[in-house]
Amino acid sequence: MFDRLVERLERQHALLQSLLGQIGVLISATDEQELLHVVCTQLLASGLFISAWVGQANTQNPEQFTVLASGGDGQRVLDQLSPAQSHALNVQVSRAQFLDQPTIDETPDSPLTTAWQTFAPEGWKCTTFLIPIHRHNVPWAALIVIAPHEDALETLLGDTLKRLGELLGNALAQFDLRQRLQDEHEQSAYLAHHDALTGLANRHFLGEELPKAMARARRNKQSLAVVMLDLDEFKPVNDRWGHAVGDVLLKTLSQRLSHALRETDLAARQGGDEFILLIEGIERKKQLTLTLERLNQILDEPYALPKGHVRVQTSMGITLFPQDDGEPEQLIRHADAALYVCKNKKRERKKNWCLWNEHTTSDLDAPLNIEPHTPSYGAAAGVLLETLNTNIRALTDEFITYFYQEIAIDPESIAILQWLDSSEYTHLKQHQAEHLRQLLDPELTEATHRANARRVGEIHAFIGLSASSLVRAITVYLHQFNKLLTTQRLSATEHSRLELILTERLSIELSEQLEAEQSVNSRYQKILSDVDKLGRQTLSWQEFNEQLLVKLCECPGVCGAWIGSPNPEGVFIVNFKHKVEPFIEAIHHHYGELRMPNLSSDRPEFLGATARAFRFGQIHSTDSFSTNQAASAWREAAQSVGIRSSIGIPILDDQRRPLAVLTLYGAYPGLFEAAFRQSICQQLGFIISQAWQQVSSNHTISISTQELDHWRQAFYT
Repeated sequence: MFDRLVERLERQHALLQSLLGQIGVLISATDEQELLHVVCTQLLASGLFISAWVGQANTQNPEQFTVLASGGDGQRVLDQLSPAQSHALNVQVSRAQFLDQPTIDETPDSPLTTAWQTFAPEGWKCTTFLIPIHRHNVPWAALIVIAPHEDALETLLGDTLKRLGELLGNALAQFDLRQRLQDEHEQSAYLAHHDALTGLANRHFLGEELPKAMARARRNKQSLAVVMLDLDEFKPVNDRWGHAVGDVLLKTLSQRLSHALRETDLAARQGGDEFILLIEGIERKKQLTLTLERLNQILDEPYALPKGHVRVQTSMGITLFPQDDGEPEQLIRHADAALYVCKNKKRERKKNWCLWNEHTTSDLDAPLNIEPHTPSYGAAAGVLLETLNTNIRALTDEFITYFYQEIAIDPESIAILQWLDSSEYTHLKQHQAEHLRQLLDPELTEATHRANARRVGEIHAFIGLSASSLVRAITVYLHQFNKLLTTQRLSATEHSRLELILTERLSIELSEQLEAEQSVNSRYQKILSDVDKLGRQTLSWQEFNEQLLVKLCECPGVCGAWIGSPNPEGVFIVNFKHKVEPFIEAIHHHYGELRMPNLSSDRPEFLGATARAFRFGQIHSTDSFSTNQAASAWREAAQSVGIRSSIGIPILDDQRRPLAVLTLYGAYPGLFEAAFRQSICQQLGFIISQAWQQVSSNHTISISTQELDHWRQAFYT
């Protein structure tokens, strides 16, 4: 009797270890199909089950359900079910999917078991476990396993399967998190290579693609046309109807360009109303002529603008590679020079384009004076920018006023600004003005600009400013720069060169900020992965938590962390802490006592993120210690040590009851408000809760086995 008891315990303990050992496989799965298939297959490989599959109920049609994954011959058996069996099975799957607790079916003639009864040893019973799988706390599917058994099943088996369902939900959520991070990375890469207003390629992307196009032209023994295109009547549209209408014109023209060109060609916005086209695969001059005539026909059609219809003419300067065998930047300068000639000959020209090689000999009365390209940094750029420096402070103050009027209609920006008190808001505007002056600084170097832009990008990442809002802000910058240029006494050449300098600097600004945001998010994802690995090591609960808090304080923007639980009076006790000593000292200094979170609803400490997380068993955050009423009990102390936000993450037992709370402090307002970091914290809470359940489960099993061995030895002695 004792041997059988020990054997059953050891057998199920082995199952537990096997299932928990799958965590690494689950987390590293490349997609959800692989993840689910691995789980079902390994459940069958354990030898304890005859069926394992994941089903998703069809709430619209009760006679259908979707099999997402199955192990062994499960799919074949499910395909052979009768309509009555399928209906009954869908009812069971649907019920299990939308419950918080596993369902156990021991009915002998249940449709869940009859189809698999032939796989069980003769005379054995079959018990079906239906385990709900929640994805981001939303019912998503159910894991169905059938266990054959000769004797009664231990409750440990059901508990283990329940934990496996939670593990699956967490793994799926982490997969979604990685996918979201990848999507954000792709979006950031797209925005860094495309013009914020028109969606066309920007100068940065053009710089990467032009050498590739030149190499293809050489390899295929064809010509590449580099076309500089400019609108002839864009300024009157802006002057008459304003920049907003001018933007509509630029966007509409860009759409026409995209539709007119082939997929192998490229349209990029140089800045202002200038565009660069790369037209590949040209074998004869007539082919280029037909392409340009087709472009003209499309671009010459009237433009429907908010305040009326207009027609605009374009001018194009073209150079052909490899006939013009120069470096990429030289090709662009040559196309720009040809455009200059074309615009100067607008009254007498027969066509609206000029070829560079046509105007190097007899076509010009005088040698062509090529305007040199002005780099965006350095002495030449500095000389041009000095023309703006005489009244720069007044200009930046006007700019900031307009900028905040513009972002006041953006809901995301409004939410962020509401986290700031009056002094913080004033400081932000001062910092914004200083950053603007830096962008216009004649002595600014590219390296300094990139470093400063990355620092600003990190701050934007911390407060949760999205890529779309950042693009909107850069677009406002560009509009204001263009408006600034129109107020200056500049020649057409100076205006054009300054416009290109400012456009390129803003392109670098956007690119560096987006890369910084991606780097911050990747760091959070990496630390979450490290915590998961830490939870699978053989550590005591104390060792795990001490290492956990050190690791979490490596998260960008996190300035302290502690784990605590309430005493019988509802006052939280600190169990583990890291980097919170300055806050504790500040609390003593400001209030003469240690104010801890409190579960008593009549206390102000009840409103904090820590107490709410424990009370409701869900994560709760404080977006701003400066303005959020929930932080009033600690406001002065927190501000004095640089704490601006916090989040409470409950640690739950296997019944989802709170045991303790992990509290993180942020050095920036809104650090934990972005959906990405909320999801990170959800996964973090699950991993820590699983680590606690694993520690407590191992401890219980170890004691039980030792006691049984002792009893057996005593009995035989």
